[in-house]
Amino acid sequence: MERALVCLTLCADTLLKNAELVKKYRKYIDIAELRVDFLCEEEQLHIRRFPAMVDVPCILTIRRKADGGKFINGEISRTMLFGRALAFTDKSITRKFAYVDFESDYIVSSLQDAALSFDIKIIRSFHNMSEPVKNLSECYNSIRKTKYEIPKIAFMPKTFKDISDMFEEATNIKDYDHILCAMGKLGQVSRILATKLNSFLTYVSPTETGNFVQELGHIDPITLQDIYHFNHINKETKVYGVLGWPLKKTSSPAIHNFAYEKLSLNSVFLPIASPSIEDAFRFTKVADVQGLAVTVPYKEEVISRLNVYDSDVEKIGACNTVVLQNNVWHGYNTDAYGFRRALSNFLGCDKLKKS
Repeated sequence: MERALVCLTLCADTLLKNAELVKKYRKYIDIAELRVDFLCEEEQLHIRRFPAMVDVPCILTIRRKADGGKFINGEISRTMLFGRALAFTDKSITRKFAYVDFESDYIVSSLQDAALSFDIKIIRSFHNMSEPVKNLSECYNSIRKTKYEIPKIAFMPKTFKDISDMFEEATNIKDYDHILCAMGKLGQVSRILATKLNSFLTYVSPTETGNFVQELGHIDPITLQDIYHFNHINKETKVYGVLGWPLKKTSSPAIHNFAYEKLSLNSVFLPIASPSIEDAFRFTKVADVQGLAVTVPYKEEVISRLNVYDSDVEKIGACNTVVLQNNVWHGYNTDAYGFRRALSNFLGCDKLKKS
């Protein structure tokens, strides 16, 4: 797998609205997931029509409330909906769902047989909406019912350490297609670096969706491609980031990634929002982060993590830039240089005399 696919999650209440969203974002995505649990009940009866309405492969998902969805009508009703979508499916790949998402504990042999007989791949998913998932390989092996299935793990991290643990474990999972993502703000880096996690795909949501899915940590497809240049991220891409908390808004990724593209550098710059600097620096190790822009509240605290730092850091007692060189962290204070330069330009002099 050269890179993870980009999957647009569709949560509009009608098939037509969802098809229009696919058309709008087509150049940014590879695949679309129809969330049937968001459709109005009348529209749910016609879900079989949807693949023919769009020009991308489609995932059929009917997510129950316990797993973060909105379907509340019970398992019998849900099974009937799956059956309507899969039974007597057109063999043409453009007129049928390419994938169907069944939870790890949802075992209905007739539906599995129907999917396999029409060459519809099964995504076997496991969601934990409140806890991290440990021992990923063991979990994948337990939820993957056959070698033809694509196991999926999605969880809600409690700390940034949970993200580091995920990256450390994921590097060893290479033998089969799988999907892996951490939800929420802490997990956003797992969406951007899905290829480095060996994940089969990463999920995005259109801005029209609103807050429900975005609260799960989804990025909109335009941001993923135009800001982070997701399609160009590969195993050799160098990783940099801006470290802070809560890091609600930062323009650093847009500025740096624009420069990387202009200079043809195989690099990506991420927001690393961590409540703990210790957890953040562990992440730099497992994700092979090469450098950080440091913002509040860590400009002073980061100094204790450095091996070498310049005179400005020592004088001011703050550091806003750290770079890893030969496995040694070097720290700099470029704020001071920037301030001096701006003041010199304003005053029209080359040097500022100390008083």
